[in-house]
Amino acid sequence: MFIGLLLSSILVVREKTSSAYFRNFITPTSDALFISSDYLTNLIIIFAQLAVIFGVGIYFFGENLVKVLLNSFILVFLLSTLFIFLGMLLGYLFKTEETVVLATFSLGSLLLFFSGTILPLETLPGYIKNIADYNPFVLGELLLKKTMLFSFGISELGSWLYVIILYILVLVAG
Repeated sequence: MFIGLLLSSILVVREKTSSAYFRNFITPTSDALFISSDYLTNLIIIFAQLAVIFGVGIYFFGENLVKVLLNSFILVFLLSTLFIFLGMLLGYLFKTEETVVLATFSLGSLLLFFSGTILPLETLPGYIKNIADYNPFVLGELLLKKTMLFSFGISELGSWLYVIILYILVLVAG
């Protein structure tokens, strides 16, 4: 999740600050082409990393992981898409690489702090816990846990999956 945020935001800022940006800007290509190429670049890099991680997991956990591999792959694809687009949004909001790295780490740390990793969500006041339940880190962990540990199918994940898809649609529209 951090890699998706950080990599995509840095790549966008590096592209904006490169000397080829003006040449690309005056070409008759659409902004959608540049956005989709950034997205695909990030997705290929993240999936190369995930292939190594899943390869090691299959080696050690064998058929237990193979049974849930397709559903896990779909969820990882959606979560990677969410964090890539969130990082790209940060990259388009800031001008320098230093500020985008600072903003990315700040947002990632904030999301991580309210994800239950550092502080259990049950200890938070009720209204903050209700907001933290919609944290993308919390949703991603919940969906992956249901899929990998309890062998839930995609159709059984319910409204939480729709929240992830809604987040992606909002980020794409933004």
